Amino acid sequence: IAILLDDPAHLAQIQQILKDAKAAKSIEKEETKETKEQVEVELRYTAVDVLYPQRIANAMQILYPKSNPKVSNGKLYVVSGFEQFVESLSKDPIIGAPWKVIVEDVSEEVINIAAEYLGIDKENYTVKTINEKLIVTIFASQETYKRFLNFLDMFGNVSYLVRVDDEYLKRFNVRILQSFSDGTKLVSGKIKEIERLKKAISEDITTYTVQQLPTDPSPEIFSKLTGTVVESKDGLLIFTVSKSRMESLKREIEQIRKSYSVNILVLEDKFSTEEKDAVEKIYGVKVYNVDDKIIIYGNLANEARNMLESLANKNQVIELVQQRVSDGMLDMLKSLFKINIYNVGNAMYIVGSKDSVEQAKKYILSYTSMEVSTNVEMSQSHIEYISKVYNVQVEYFQNIRKARVSGFSENVQKAISYISSLGTNDVV
Repeated sequence: IAILLDDPAHLAQIQQILKDAKAAKSIEKEETKETKEQVEVELRYTAVDVLYPQRIANAMQILYPKSNPKVSNGKLYVVSGFEQFVESLSKDPIIGAPWKVIVEDVSEEVINIAAEYLGIDKENYTVKTINEKLIVTIFASQETYKRFLNFLDMFGNVSYLVRVDDEYLKRFNVRILQSFSDGTKLVSGKIKEIERLKKAISEDITTYTVQQLPTDPSPEIFSKLTGTVVESKDGLLIFTVSKSRMESLKREIEQIRKSYSVNILVLEDKFSTEEKDAVEKIYGVKVYNVDDKIIIYGNLANEARNMLESLANKNQVIELVQQRVSDGMLDMLKSLFKINIYNVGNAMYIVGSKDSVEQAKKYILSYTSMEVSTNVEMSQSHIEYISKVYNVQVEYFQNIRKARVSGFSENVQKAISYISSLGTNDVV
């Protein structure tokens, strides 16, 4: 630096100023270097392995603006000391641990509508299609996620009006919402299942038409007995049926026409469910409900009708007892109590006046059967002796030396006690 001086006496003073300035600059450089080194130490970064690094970096930037996270090559780098905080964010379903669900029978449009309705931003969910299934990834709270699933479940079902019978619908995972008098039904199910039903109907369902005869039962009776949808129009009966069942339907129609008024009876429905169930089991008939009437169909339809009418007139009652008695016992009870008994499977129906049925029921329920091991081999004469003395029935199994004693509880106990008391020295 060249300086022009008016007074040479000032030279020493200026030299000192320059010296001081140089020293100050040197100190400033040293301080800057130390500060930079200190910052570098404080901002030492650590790589953290997470699934959604950018989402977590964005969240950190919002929560801690000075944390300055960085994302590079799919890796998250945070200032040392933030590792545990990052781990907690990576487990949060709103930020780093989204819900995933596989969706079927729902379009992507429905998913977008659900997300919009629930206020889920586009950047907070994704939809991918794999093998005709939608994989939805959604960043949301548990409550929002549950509401999202409920929305899909509600809109994933569609309704459809069909004209097929109940038996045909059992082949599909659909629910009947309402049945109408013309034989149509409103059904509900998943979109794909409804589409499958539509396709099956278009390919498999047809109609079969016959001339309606004056002696024919009503379309409702035909419908109940054939299990098909039947419509009457312009003197014709139109049956909606699957193609595979066409031939069997023709035979059923012919059989119904032959049986009508003989084995098919229509009555006003004034009977209880229990009474109708009973005649079905006792007489081997079928009882169908049609509006305010019932149809009895079977070879013993007249006998079933007579019993129902007798029960309706309160002349008799019917009781189901979950026990079965032998034929010999059955005849004795009929004679003793003036009742009728019908064995059905492992149970029986008792029919008669109210008092008689109650007495017979108590009597039957006191009947029991027990097994006992014998110490000796019993002869037939001894078995007959025990049966006569104690008024019980005895079945003896010689190969295993066991006896089954049946009868009324008190008598059975006495017979069992006697048999148990027999010793090897007894003559039997």
